[in-house]
Amino acid sequence: MKTYHYTYFSKPQDLVVLGLDHTYHQYTGLINIVFTIAMLILLIARWNAWGILGNIFLVLALMIFPVFQPLAMYLHGRKVIGPKPSEMDMTIGEDAMQIKSEGKQTTIQWERIAGIYFSKGILVLYPDANHGYILTKRIVGEELQEVTDYCKERIEATHPKKKASA
Repeated sequence: MKTYHYTYFSKPQDLVVLGLDHTYHQYTGLINIVFTIAMLILLIARWNAWGILGNIFLVLALMIFPVFQPLAMYLHGRKVIGPKPSEMDMTIGEDAMQIKSEGKQTTIQWERIAGIYFSKGILVLYPDANHGYILTKRIVGEELQEVTDYCKERIEATHPKKKASA
């Protein structure tokens, strides 16, 4: 019986990576990129035409998506995780996932896993629509693809009508 065991602290950066990954895999990300490029072109083309206040406005507009959006995600991640992140102990086994944190233990059977998301160094296992357990390359290391394949396999085995969508 194959099992994977990880002990780690969640970091706000993990939530930033997940949020940016979700954003830039949708049309919203394309709009962000187009807006940022348009602001850059406008800033270069009109630098001398608008005066100091106009230039400050354009620089702030240029910084919305590459600076302010990740900063807002980071601050939200700090709020979600809290000032002192607790240690998480996750075991992924054949029948279930076990998570230990703050003295509590939760066992989630594979049948209860609602979804899985994998993209560029991040794996999220969703027991429901509002909660997810994040595993990143920082936590898992080079095993990330192997763990992802194993989780997909377990979900497909326990959800005969449902295919893992990672």
